[in-house]
Amino acid sequence: MNPHLTILKEIALASHAAARTEDAFRIAMERLCAFTGWPVAHVYFVRPVPAERLGVHLVAPGLVRHVGDPPSVSRELGLVH
Repeated sequence: MNPHLTILKEIALASHAAARTEDAFRIAMERLCAFTGWPVAHVYFVRPVPAERLGVHLVAPGLVRHVGDPPSVSRELGLVH
């Protein structure tokens, strides 16, 4: 099977079994990071704004994050030497 379809299937099945929305996001981020080799992932939400600003949306960071290996990520970002 195509590896992209496999990861989508894994995420869909695991997310469906998750007890909370946050758990589903966390599972998806962990699987995507493992698949792509990305060390960090964040969930962002689109928040609608009042009607007088129709068509404008704000992107707000969610509380769900994934950091694969905190020490190596800190080195990659230049936060530690």
